[in-house]
Amino acid sequence: MVATEPAKDNICAVIVTYQPDDDFEMRARRIADLVDQVIVVDNHSNFATVKRLRRLNLKSQSKLLLNNHNLGVATALNQGVKMALDLGYKWTLLFDQDSNPHETMVQILAAVFRTFPEKNKLALIGSNYHDANSGLVLYPSKTSNSSDWIEQKTVITSGSLLQLQLFKTIGRFRDEFFIDHVDHEYCLQARARGYRIISTSQPLMTHSLGEAATHRLLWRSVVISNHSALRHYYMMRNHIVMAKEYIFKEPGWVISTLYWRLIANILIIPFEKDKATKIKLCFLGFFDGLTSNFIRILDKAN
Repeated sequence: MVATEPAKDNICAVIVTYQPDDDFEMRARRIADLVDQVIVVDNHSNFATVKRLRRLNLKSQSKLLLNNHNLGVATALNQGVKMALDLGYKWTLLFDQDSNPHETMVQILAAVFRTFPEKNKLALIGSNYHDANSGLVLYPSKTSNSSDWIEQKTVITSGSLLQLQLFKTIGRFRDEFFIDHVDHEYCLQARARGYRIISTSQPLMTHSLGEAATHRLLWRSVVISNHSALRHYYMMRNHIVMAKEYIFKEPGWVISTLYWRLIANILIIPFEKDKATKIKLCFLGFFDGLTSNFIRILDKAN
């Protein structure tokens, strides 16, 4: 396989939506300016939102796929990626509905691709980003060289540029994960097959992880995600499943992320609202993860 360099005319963007806010149209248009085609996959938003998405579909000439119920992020991504493959694109650029890309995103991703030595092993390039709440950069870098990249074990879905030829080899996003850790599991799956995961050192978008807030705890500041109780369930369940499956393949990643999951759960008690429900669903997710129980689908997670 000869890897094709990413460029505007061979990239299809996939955006998964569920009740997007009023500024989504502006962000979608910015994304449309970067790529050749946009596919919006909506997970059963309300009537008014679907009406707005249909208008956007008409104006930007994007493709709109409407699911009859909330199938989850993983399945929606798989639907969008399959459509991009069927349309003949070489790359797909994935976005959450609240991500706002910089206008130089594709040029910098292409520059990173050119500098990477094992192009045929490059499963995806993730995008570094500014956090919308704190303004901080996820991966701080001392250099502004746009060709710089950082080897990663996992990256988030939004801003990820997938090489579609390798997607067919690596496999689908894991449908039963529904929403959380879909991106991390795909990355670990790719690495287990000998492929590489990198991200840009330069931030290429603004992105928000939940409704994060900063609090003081003793002598330091801590960031609280403020995710819903249902999201805490999925984060815990899917994290435990990955820990079981990758403990011998990626022991460092598993131990480190389990530690931070424990800290996040402890911080629910002093800082988050609806703490009793969140703690209850964390325990439920823990036991469902231990038994790999994917039957329980809490489809209103957001």
